Amino acid sequence: MNYRIPSFSSSLGIFKKILIANRGEIACSIINTAKKMKIKTVAIHSPIEYNSLHVKLADESINIDSYDPKSSYMDINKIIQAAKKTGVQAIHPGYGFWSEDPEYAQEVLNNGFAFIGPNTKAMSIISSKSQSKQFAQKLKINFVPGNLENITSVEQTVNFANQIGFPIMMKCKNRQGSIFHVARNEDEVYSSFPLIQDELNSVFGNCELVVEKLIEDTHHISIQIIGDNYGNVVYLNDCDCSIQRRNGKFVEESPAFVLDESTRRKLGFESVLLAKALNYNSAGTCEFLFNSKTKETMFLEMNPRIPVENNLTKFTTGIDLIELMIRISAGEKLPFNQSQIKLNGCASEVRIYAEDPQKGFLPSIGTIIKYSEPDPRNKYLFCQSGVVEGDEITTHYDPLLSILVTFGKTRTSALKEMKIALEDYVIEGVNQNISFLRALLDQKDYNSGNFSTQYIEKYWPEGFKGVELKEESSIHLVASSVVIDTIRKLRDYTISGNLEPSNFRNEEIVVQLMNKEYSCFVLDFSDNAFVVEIDKKIIYVDDVDWTVDGYLFKAFVDGIPVTVQVVESLTHGYIIRYIGTKFQILVGSKRMFELLKWMPQKKEIDQLKFIAAPMAGKIYSMTQKKSGDSVHKGEELFVIEAMKMQNRLVAKNYSTIKSIFKETGDKVSVDEILIEFY
Repeated sequence: MNYRIPSFSSSLGIFKKILIANRGEIACSIINTAKKMKIKTVAIHSPIEYNSLHVKLADESINIDSYDPKSSYMDINKIIQAAKKTGVQAIHPGYGFWSEDPEYAQEVLNNGFAFIGPNTKAMSIISSKSQSKQFAQKLKINFVPGNLENITSVEQTVNFANQIGFPIMMKCKNRQGSIFHVARNEDEVYSSFPLIQDELNSVFGNCELVVEKLIEDTHHISIQIIGDNYGNVVYLNDCDCSIQRRNGKFVEESPAFVLDESTRRKLGFESVLLAKALNYNSAGTCEFLFNSKTKETMFLEMNPRIPVENNLTKFTTGIDLIELMIRISAGEKLPFNQSQIKLNGCASEVRIYAEDPQKGFLPSIGTIIKYSEPDPRNKYLFCQSGVVEGDEITTHYDPLLSILVTFGKTRTSALKEMKIALEDYVIEGVNQNISFLRALLDQKDYNSGNFSTQYIEKYWPEGFKGVELKEESSIHLVASSVVIDTIRKLRDYTISGNLEPSNFRNEEIVVQLMNKEYSCFVLDFSDNAFVVEIDKKIIYVDDVDWTVDGYLFKAFVDGIPVTVQVVESLTHGYIIRYIGTKFQILVGSKRMFELLKWMPQKKEIDQLKFIAAPMAGKIYSMTQKKSGDSVHKGEELFVIEAMKMQNRLVAKNYSTIKSIFKETGDKVSVDEILIEFY
C-alpha cells in the first residue's frame, strides 16, 4: 500500500517562534509540527521535568518553578512572563490545563501574543456546558438533557436529578475535563457532591457544576472540525470514542464503524452549523451520543481546543490539525472546502496511561526503567510519546504516557496492526493499561463492532482481572518459555567452554504456568528452529528471533506469530509479558519441582484487618476516629488525592480500629497500610 500522510507546504514565515504552554504527548506533537514548519519552539516545565522529552525537543525551555499544576502550567502570569522573556509571537495551549478557558486566552491576547486557538467569544459560550446547550437548542439540535441554569448546592442537584431521572452525571461546568461523578440515586448524590467539589477546586480552582442525564449503553461519537477567520468551516473525520473507563476516553477509532453515511453527514452538518453560528475559527470537536438501535443523536458538548484524536484525523484525511491551527491563528484561510475532504482507510487509536487496570484503572507512579516503542519503520503505525526511559511518573500530572495509532485499509486490518503494536510496546517500572487494551482486542463483540459506552462494565462487571489464557495460548507461552530457557542454557554451555550434554535433547523439562505443570522435551533444534514436545504433543517453533538478555522474543509457534517480552530472569524461571499481561513461569527439572513443594508458603494477609492505599498520592481527608473506636461497613475512612482524582476508602466490614498510621496531608505509596483493625 502506497498510502502516506500528505502535508501542507512549508511555513510562510507566519510565526518565527511559539511557546507551548503544556507538557507530555501534546507538547511533543506541537513541537514536532512546528519543526516541520520551520518555527522555533519554547517549552515550559516544572522543576522535576527539566529532562522531559518535550523539553529536549524544544529549541528553548523555561522553568516555571512549581510542581503544582495550578501554580505552573495553569499560572497565566508565569506563562506570559516566559513568553515575553523568550520573544515568542504566539502561545499554543495544547489540551487540558487552561486550554478551554476564555479568560486565560484573553490574557494572552491582551499581552500582545497570538492565541493559537478559537476566539474568546466562542470559547466563552462553548466552555459553559449550559450555554452551549442553549445555543444548540436555538439551532434546533437535539441535546442530552441537562441543567441550563447554575447549580450550586446538593439540594438543587437532587431536585434536578429527580426531574430528568437517574442516573445522572455531575461534572465541571466551565472547563471540559476528565472529572466526573455518576449518581444512580439520591444517596449517591449526597456522597459524591462534596467529592467533586473538592476535585474541581483542586484542579481548576472553582466548583461550578453541570448535571446531565447519564445516557447509558450508547455510542460516543466525536466530529472533528476546523474553521478560519473568513467564515469557512468544514467537518473532517468522525471517531467512535465509546470504550471508556471512569467516563474517560482511551480507545478511539475512525471512521465510526456504527454510523451509516446519512447519520455521518447529519452529525457533520450539525457540527458545522454550531461552529458557523459561533464564528468558530480553529480546530475543535463536537461530541454526540448515538443510539444504534433508534438512530437518535444527541449533542453532548463542544471542545474548543486541539482534539486528543488529532492523529486519527491525520491518518484518515491526511490533514495535520496542529499545523492548520497555527496557520489560521496567523490569518491564513482554509486551503480546502468540504467537498475536498476525503476519508481514506481506517485508523485505531489507544491512549497509553500509567494506571493499573486490575485496580479499577487507578493511576500508577514510579520510574520508567525500560521503554521501547513499536517499530517506527512500520508505516501503518504512529506513536507519539511524552516520555522516555528513566522518566519519573509522579502524582502531580495526568498519567497519559503516549498515543498509539495504527492504520489499515479496513477496520479489521487496523485492529490487527494494533495487536502487533501493543505486543511490541515495552514499558516497565510503572503499571500501564496495555494488558487491558490487548485483552479488549481479543473480544469477539468488540471486533464485530458490538460495543457501547457500558462495554467495560458489561464484560468485566467485577473489574478487569488480567488476560485469561485459552489452552492454545497457554501452549504457545509454554513452548516459547522452553525455547527461551534452551537458548539461555546453550549460551551458558558456550561461555563455560563445555560441550552440549549428550542427553540435552531428551531431558524432561517441567514448566509451571498458573499452577499447572507441563511435561516438556526439546526433541531437536537448529539456529532458529526448535521441535518441542509438550504433554506428548509435538510443537514446532520456527523463525525464532531472540538474543539472550534481549527483551522481545518473536517466533512462529505451529505457524502462528507469537511475541513475548522477557521481563526478568528468575532463579528457576522467568517473568514474561504475553498478550500484555505478566506471567510468572517456573522452568526446571522434575526433581526441582518435587523439592519446591516442601518450601514454606508465604502467608496470605487478612485483607479485612487492613486498609491499604490503592494508589500513590496524598491523604486529602480522613476519619476523626481513633484507636478503639468502631466503624460500620461502608463508612468513609480516607480520601486519597492524586492525578486529578480523589479515591474514597471505606470500611469493608463492621470493625474496631486498632491503629491508624497516617494523618491528613501525608504522602502514601501504593499498597501502604493506612489503618489496622482488631
